[in-house]
Amino acid sequence: GSIVAEWSALALLGLREFSDSADTTLLCSSDVRLSASTRAPTVRRRTKKHQATDVIVGSFTIPVTPHMDTLAGCLKSLANREHAWDTLADLDVDAVTVMSVQLIDLFCKSFGVTHSEIRTGLAKRFSARTLEKYLALSCPLAESRPETILRLLINEAVADLPGVRFESQVPVYTDGTVGEPGTQDKHRTLLTRWDIAERKLMVGVQYDGEHHLQRKQRDKDAEITADVTSLGWGQLRTSAGMLRKTGETKQRVRSAVLHALAREQAAS
Repeated sequence: GSIVAEWSALALLGLREFSDSADTTLLCSSDVRLSASTRAPTVRRRTKKHQATDVIVGSFTIPVTPHMDTLAGCLKSLANREHAWDTLADLDVDAVTVMSVQLIDLFCKSFGVTHSEIRTGLAKRFSARTLEKYLALSCPLAESRPETILRLLINEAVADLPGVRFESQVPVYTDGTVGEPGTQDKHRTLLTRWDIAERKLMVGVQYDGEHHLQRKQRDKDAEITADVTSLGWGQLRTSAGMLRKTGETKQRVRSAVLHALAREQAAS
């Protein structure tokens, strides 16, 4: 008679990376209680409004909360500080907001959900005012948790610069053309896809995860750097260590943007 909920349900639905160290949570008829050990679940009372969808795991059929109920439960868990993870950077926005935006970003990407669908799905399940704050900072094109952090960091770094607009997942082709964010022209050869970029100023930023330390990937990155530089792009490569040095990385981004603005003004 129990339903798996919150971070446990999110993992079973297919988005697993947020659930490490989170409590297993069940909705059932027992008294409400928080987990007291790693082998005991957090229990919340199941009501008539709680629905379930079945997930097949091996030979087991496990009832879990539907996607929007799961998202609402996870956002409430973050708001109540029942679960957390390392957000790497020391941003101006509070940690709960950062984690909530990371969650929404990857929820959208993993399940093909739009912000509009989240608004509808979370109606009467989560604070509409708080949700709007999160959605204003969210981008469904983000592909990883660090990429969300990088986007928030960049936006804070250039917040006072009028007309500067960074976008996620911007494609650049070998012929020098630049595509719309989140798209790919099958008739052109892709050179790279910026994690975050200012198309007008031609400033692109990448986050390099662990796989970029491999020799083959490093050689490929060096070639891409040479090619985009020859096309006139200013490039910044960032890492987890650089995100932790938040102030210094903000300054690097800001300097690159100011340099591009000065170059644009001189050309005009």
